[in-house]
Amino acid sequence: MKVEIYSRAQHCPHCVRAKEIMKNLNMDFKEHMAGRDLTVDELKKEVLRRSGVNVDTVPVIFIDDKLIGGRDDFENWVDQNEILLSGDDLIFDMDL
Repeated sequence: MKVEIYSRAQHCPHCVRAKEIMKNLNMDFKEHMAGRDLTVDELKKEVLRRSGVNVDTVPVIFIDDKLIGGRDDFENWVDQNEILLSGDDLIFDMDL
């Protein structure tokens, strides 16, 4: 599973919480941080290019190149996919 989070360098409690959830679930993720890896304008353009959605807030989370959304959307995604921990592996019960 490929997990990516777009965040910002300045304190962002929603970004911190989303990353805490990912770490608690042993999810490997790649972070793209505005102010460190790219500018805010670059972040917005990249998310628009990838998803067709204009964003004004962070975090922005993609899983397997699909836009999940922000922290609340990610928490809902976690709940809907009934993530269970099994050692270091994640097991997903996903309805398609």
